[in-house]
Amino acid sequence: MTGPSATVDAAFKPGYSFGGYLGQLGNKLGGELRYSYASNEMELSSGGKSFKMTGRTQAVHYDLAFYFNDKRPRCGPTCWPAAG
Repeated sequence: MTGPSATVDAAFKPGYSFGGYLGQLGNKLGGELRYSYASNEMELSSGGKSFKMTGRTQAVHYDLAFYFNDKRPRCGPTCWPAAG
């Protein structure tokens, strides 16, 4: 980042993350519940000084699926379009 009189460096340090999901299949309707968590350290530095802080994010998603074919396999590839 730059400004009229100073330059600031911003960086994310390596951290950790994890997540999981539960799926449900029905005859015409199904879905998937997902959870994710991430934690890492962020740092701003300029002119020999630095500021560090910890960042954490959590997300919960539910995708609803409609099945238009009655004769679908119970296992197999799926496609879940999404936007964010």
